[in-house]
Amino acid sequence: MKLNIKLKLKTLFIILCFSMLFQLLGTSFVITNAATTTPAKVSYTINGEAKIGNTIDIAVNISNITNFYGGSVDFAYDTSLLEVQSITKGDIFGTNKVSEPVKGVSTGLASIGLTLTGANAGVSTNGTLAIIKAKVLKEGTINIKTTPLNVLISPIAFNSRVKLSDNNGNFITYIGEDKVITLINTIPEPLPVLTAGVYENNDSKLSYTPNW
Repeated sequence: MKLNIKLKLKTLFIILCFSMLFQLLGTSFVITNAATTTPAKVSYTINGEAKIGNTIDIAVNISNITNFYGGSVDFAYDTSLLEVQSITKGDIFGTNKVSEPVKGVSTGLASIGLTLTGANAGVSTNGTLAIIKAKVLKEGTINIKTTPLNVLISPIAFNSRVKLSDNNGNFITYIGEDKVITLINTIPEPLPVLTAGVYENNDSKLSYTPNW
């Protein structure tokens, strides 16, 4: 009887050891996969100098995306800081045929929706999803914060909603990278005040011309 109990305990111990070993191997495999998979990312670049009176392009960029078939951008902005003139598609789909079921600019909101057509696979690439062209109206700061959710977007909270999907209509998750745009004023430097006296030709207060 004692021998049978010892054998059963030994067998149970061996089973538990193998079970723990498989769990450790499985955990190691999952961690390795997670470490080697780079998620998609949404980021922004600004083309042009963000000075009052200038026009800038705000590019909505996507990197490390796989099987990308369609996406949308909704950008809420402060109408006292920016005058958005247009929102257009970027180059991420290359030469593929693209449909634009949503595209427009209203007071405080610019939106665009893009999708490939037909039973094609999505693209796996890096590129620009949309370009927002805007005129700078006054000094200030724009903090671009991105969300994929159907929440209210506004200039003072999440102001950029970006949705991405694959060719099966499944949402593609991503990491959103915030962007700060500083809008500045161009104020000319005051003219120097000159007093009576003698000035050398290398004096910074004066601009000399040849033969003067």
